[in-house]
Amino acid sequence: MHVLLVIPPRPRLTILPAPDIGVAYVAQAARQAGVVVEVLDAHLEGFDTEQTIQAITRRRPDVVGFKCLTMDHDEVQRVARGVKRAHPSSVVVAGGPHPSALPDLVLVEGAIDALLIGEGEPGIQALLNCLKAGTSMARLLAAEPRVPGLVCRRDGEILRTPPGLVEDLDGLGFPAWDLFPLARYPVLPGSGGRFLPVLTSRGCPCSCRFCASPRLHGRVLRWRSIEGVIAEIRWLVDRFELQTVSIFDDNFAANPDHAIRFCRAFRAARLPVPFDVPQGLRLDTLSDAVADELAMAGCRLIGLGLESGVQKSLDRMGKGLRVDQIEARVRRVKQRTGIPLNGFFILGFPHETIRDVWQTIRFALRLPLDYAAFTLFTPFPGTPIFDDMVAAGYFHPHQLPWSNLVLDRPVFAHPKISQITLKRLQTLAYLLFYLHPRRWRFFHRIFWQEASFLSYARRFLSIAGC
Repeated sequence: MHVLLVIPPRPRLTILPAPDIGVAYVAQAARQAGVVVEVLDAHLEGFDTEQTIQAITRRRPDVVGFKCLTMDHDEVQRVARGVKRAHPSSVVVAGGPHPSALPDLVLVEGAIDALLIGEGEPGIQALLNCLKAGTSMARLLAAEPRVPGLVCRRDGEILRTPPGLVEDLDGLGFPAWDLFPLARYPVLPGSGGRFLPVLTSRGCPCSCRFCASPRLHGRVLRWRSIEGVIAEIRWLVDRFELQTVSIFDDNFAANPDHAIRFCRAFRAARLPVPFDVPQGLRLDTLSDAVADELAMAGCRLIGLGLESGVQKSLDRMGKGLRVDQIEARVRRVKQRTGIPLNGFFILGFPHETIRDVWQTIRFALRLPLDYAAFTLFTPFPGTPIFDDMVAAGYFHPHQLPWSNLVLDRPVFAHPKISQITLKRLQTLAYLLFYLHPRRWRFFHRIFWQEASFLSYARRFLSIAGC
């Protein structure tokens, strides 16, 4: 049996191609089921819809699995229809954050045979074992053992099984990075060279109303063994000649003891690469002890989920922090560690005014941050705030421009700020932040790194709408 996992085409100005750890883990799970696995990153290849269809059908896979973010919805549907027309016997499956949030909507167009929602590894293994045993698509829902997280149609009705959750993360093995053309991925801004993501845990117990992570990985925290994580990093460095590794946990410091043990083990292993934690740590979990250990272990960047400088916005998003707490904690982390800090901010929550957005921008400017990302509020499916906005009549879920849900484009009619004003405020936030004299050394550094400079240039042009 031949399985092809596909990352669909995406606008390269909007989002840069990067190695996808979710697909790499699903590929490893599929390989453990005893099938031949390939990965096609159509985004990296620069393919359009027709080129992607041709690349898939040329391989004549038995099973095609699509990674589907919300922005991918329309493209995945178009490619799936083309694959079904050219190769009707292929089983077409989709998984990822978007199908996990809106499975009925993804299936209703008919080109996709089944979805695997939640964590995909248990489902893909069970599905492939059933198909190898000759189980038809019509009988998959009744198959034993049950296929976790399966959603499919039967007699016009959409039925599903409970999502699977991986209890033993060490049992997953290492991601199948050998199936990716790693040398061809661009160096991402601020990454320090060729990198790969590493997971030390899954799950997040927090209740941020703008975040869809619990829909995919649940709220129950699960951890890998520290020994297993260090062994993987050593393998990555030896096999793929990395310059750095990135810890991609949803909430790395949620268990301070786990974070501290990782830092100490990383330092003791004397690995020849640094690491960073770019995903947006919560400041209420980033204790002095964790920050100190990150510094001693050689961490080269910490991402901080700061979100807003407006208290009412922090309260409505369920952040559970005060603005003054955030500012004091950022200053303390910077003073204690000296580690470069990257702050993430969200502009234009539905209740915010222009004055509120300016307050967040000014807040970002006065913090001791080395980098900042200013995204426009985007109501992603699977988040509580998405459900609230649907209920309040801001939009109908079937009418959203899915391809625009990319954090840099207004996607709904804001009641207090026009779309063009929001975009201008976002562009101005970046200009004010990065043109401050304190950050000129940042431009001097990236100017001499061609790939990094071009990445930043493309990113800014995308944000500015050029």
